Amino acid sequence: ALARRGTFVVALDRDPAALARAERHPRIAYVRGDACATPFRADAFDLVTLVKSLHHLPLEHPLAEIARVVRKGGSAVIVGLHRLRTPEDFVRAAGSKILRVVELGRRGRNPRAGRVIMAMPNEDLPTIRRALAALLPGSTVERARLIRFRARWRKPAEDPR
Repeated sequence: ALARRGTFVVALDRDPAALARAERHPRIAYVRGDACATPFRADAFDLVTLVKSLHHLPLEHPLAEIARVVRKGGSAVIVGLHRLRTPEDFVRAAGSKILRVVELGRRGRNPRAGRVIMAMPNEDLPTIRRALAALLPGSTVERARLIRFRARWRKPAEDPR
């Protein structure tokens, strides 16, 4: 979506097959690399997004990397999944499955999607909140649709670190 609006985007993935399946766009650079130790210089990006991938990684490493590569005054947005712990979490998960079946019935399966690797999150929402507070101070975290969470962070213009 950002590339279609004229922004230059860097897409990072450690899986060459995922990069090969990605829809090509002239304003997107596709880079093979690890979100826990990216090949980018410090303060390289105005915005970093991490969407439905944090639960595949050790929690602290990618958050520390986000803090390193976002420029002063830049932002990060994370949309992720958390481990089910509370009764509310389990009710949301049940709703998620029902909605998924309904969505697939309406849209049909996407033949381009290929096989997606699924992993259950290791960390619950309180653990994720603590890690975000420690590594991306001032970040906000909110529950999103069903079992997702959304975190936002703006790196201070004058970074105290």
